[in-house]
Amino acid sequence: MTPIAGSTPLIALPAVALDTETTSLDPAAARIVQIGAVRIEAGSLAAAMFDTLIDPGTPIPPASSAIHRITDA
Repeated sequence: MTPIAGSTPLIALPAVALDTETTSLDPAAARIVQIGAVRIEAGSLAAAMFDTLIDPGTPIPPASSAIHRITDA
């Protein structure tokens, strides 16, 4: 593939990768329990990171906790 003249390669652009953990895989019922983010600069992880737990307002099912290790406690 020939690069487009004047284009910027994606690896040269800053980005943020987001990750979420939820109470289930059902999009109609799942609630977020954790959000994480990391900044990417020049193709490498930067020092800027974010991680927080969120009260889903409902008990976290044991099957979900077994996967992401986040419990109601």
